[in-house]
Amino acid sequence: MNQKHHSRSAAILVAFVCVTALAQEKPKQGQTAPPPAAASPPPATPQTTPAASPTGFPLTPDAATIEKIMEQAARNIGLRYNLNQAQSEKTQEIMKREVNAFLKDHEAEVWPLIRDLMAAQLGAAPPSDPTELKRIGKGVKPLIQSAKDAILRGNDEWRMYLTPDQRKMHDFDLAEIDRGFEQINDQFSRWEKGESIEAPLFPPASAAGPQRPKKPSEGLPDAEVDVFEPRRLFDPTVEKFIRDYELDPAQVDSARSILAEFNTKGDDFKKANKDALAALAVDLKKALQDRNQGLKRTAESTRKKLLAPVFELFDQMNERLRGLLTTAQIDRYEAKKKAEKEGRLTAAKKPPVIAPPAAKPPTDASPEAKKEKIDAKGASEEKPGGG
Repeated sequence: MNQKHHSRSAAILVAFVCVTALAQEKPKQGQTAPPPAAASPPPATPQTTPAASPTGFPLTPDAATIEKIMEQAARNIGLRYNLNQAQSEKTQEIMKREVNAFLKDHEAEVWPLIRDLMAAQLGAAPPSDPTELKRIGKGVKPLIQSAKDAILRGNDEWRMYLTPDQRKMHDFDLAEIDRGFEQINDQFSRWEKGESIEAPLFPPASAAGPQRPKKPSEGLPDAEVDVFEPRRLFDPTVEKFIRDYELDPAQVDSARSILAEFNTKGDDFKKANKDALAALAVDLKKALQDRNQGLKRTAESTRKKLLAPVFELFDQMNERLRGLLTTAQIDRYEAKKKAEKEGRLTAAKKPPVIAPPAAKPPTDASPEAKKEKIDAKGASEEKPGGG
């Protein structure tokens, strides 16, 4: 199996995880937040045989369906990250707990939307009725931020049990989550306006990314919390900048020189604040392990204040990077973004293709049928070689 397939099933919208899982039969962009054990949905109207999706799951999911999908998502994540047995068990524990809680907290809104979204995703096109689009979009939008918060909360805890090698993969996947949520929010904003877009609900996973990590030895790695790692903040930003603006070789060298400079400044900050960062790591670790949201909020507030100089460094680095660009590169990038947006709008406004009605075969009474009979009779009476 190509390990560059990404296991995004548990990474995008916790609320709509069944949609993402069903839409991907291979492991895709992996992340790791939470999937559910099985929150009990509202009682469903009894029905006969439920319609099945191409992957075999019913289109009217119940708790057992969600459970099976989450098990598959956990397996995909295990493959992508090369988890050992203990890590795999911890992954499923966090998934089930977090998503179960999310589905319970948003039970009335989530279950009907899951069914609507599954039908749209598996049908390969959004509903054609603008009223339906508005209804679904209006229902989804309020849940997007709550779903993202739940995903990141689960990932914060899960990351503690990854090796440094696995965390490199996780850094890449977290960036993919941000990218995914941008598109998700854009898509449902348009649905909310009744605009039908001929594009997947969720963005395709990137084929890029780190190599598959080495499987760790048995048992959970010692839990560690990243309070601040310069390369985790600065490196992905610079690499994305290089790709977005299509820098030439000389500019790439300059960009990476700027990156090295700011990584050094980040390392200096880390050394100068070693004790404060270590104390904060202890508090964050305890908050995550105890699932103490109050303690976590306090620690995150402390972290924000402590890292304020780092955020200033980040802004300075971005300003230096933009100084490398030519007017043509800026214009090209802006034009590309505009074209992407207009392309989605064009798809949204494009009228549906209506197939012409099939031609009816001629009846015996039609002139065409009479002519066919005359021609056929003449052909049958004609002798071979006759003139």
